[in-house]
Amino acid sequence: MVKLNFKFNCMKKLNYILKILIILLPLSLISCKKDKEMDETIIGKWEVISLKQATFENNIRKTEIIVYYGINEMAYQFVEGGSGIYFENDEEFLFSWSLNGNTITRSTAGGR
Repeated sequence: MVKLNFKFNCMKKLNYILKILIILLPLSLISCKKDKEMDETIIGKWEVISLKQATFENNIRKTEIIVYYGINEMAYQFVEGGSGIYFENDEEFLFSWSLNGNTITRSTAGGR
């Protein structure tokens, strides 16, 4: 009789644990907030802290420098639709941008 009672109690506990797991599993898969797409996330004004510039000759990297900027010295403002404003010191320049994966390509008419 003891063995039957033990098996019955184990089955009750197993059923109880299984029911709790079934309830908790869907709750753990629910997300409160959907991540935004990269082209939505980039919209806004971004201050440049540092800039890495590399010079290539025949696809071979010749030089590389890092330039550090102060507060309000350089910034980019990305606007929906692929346009934007580039701020350097007290000057403003218009540019266009496109996004391919996690790479941003910027084009300007004035060569900046």
